[in-house]
Amino acid sequence: MQTFNDKLLMLGANYNWDGDKNFPNKTFEGKFSVGKTVLDTNTTKDFINSNSFLKFENLFLDLYVAGANNAAVMVGFIDNKITQLGVEFKPN
Repeated sequence: MQTFNDKLLMLGANYNWDGDKNFPNKTFEGKFSVGKTVLDTNTTKDFINSNSFLKFENLFLDLYVAGANNAAVMVGFIDNKITQLGVEFKPN
């Protein structure tokens, strides 16, 4: 979680740590629900094309991003399994 001036800027989960020092070196054991889709440590890249509410673009390598109203959703994969999920909120 990142904040600035008491405002939430980013919320992130590290499912299968890939060495990114911006995320804790501990696997998130919970689940996120995005619409009717539940994301957990077994989520694969099929999520990118199977959801009907976000249009993801490949930013680079296995990192994908989608815009949603006042936020951006970022999803990273390694070996076809989710490694990170981040939601970055646009400042007011």
